[in-house]
Amino acid sequence: MEEEVKYWKMQLHPTGDKHIAVRHCVRNLMAGYIGLDFDDPDGQICDLRQVDKDLIIEKQRYYRQFESPMKIGDIVLVVAHNIPFALVTVKGEYEYIGKAGAKKLGLHNRHVRAVGDIRYYGDYIVNPENWEKITTTGTIAPITDPETDSYRLVDRWLKWVESNPNLESVYDSIDS
Repeated sequence: MEEEVKYWKMQLHPTGDKHIAVRHCVRNLMAGYIGLDFDDPDGQICDLRQVDKDLIIEKQRYYRQFESPMKIGDIVLVVAHNIPFALVTVKGEYEYIGKAGAKKLGLHNRHVRAVGDIRYYGDYIVNPENWEKITTTGTIAPITDPETDSYRLVDRWLKWVESNPNLESVYDSIDS
């Protein structure tokens, strides 16, 4: 039996860098990744599959969801400043790329997943006056309740994409 695709909501900017949140979103998605990182001054939090959870400060332990249960095929709503920014499909397994790998890709995060099918909210809802606010209080969270604004937005957006098949070829030609 095939597992059901899950929806997620995620912010891509580092803690405290709210004035460059959009820049972090753009850099991550242009590199083809979503990612996160930890308050980790000693550099001890490496591969989430192997790290001792006690090394992670309590308020960031939920970040482990990024490694598992998130999986290939899941849909992620990327949010910047409580405004939807992009909708992406997870295309790769969790990877720990370290500081050197992150720097090479121009990213701030060492914990990443490859993504594709990148769709930007401004291309879906073209008038900024009609942009929805999506309350985001953490870095990453599953979207499970069909009654929430986030779930309804992802569902509606995916249906719009399905009803506009020519849009996919436009995105494909731009991305290649």
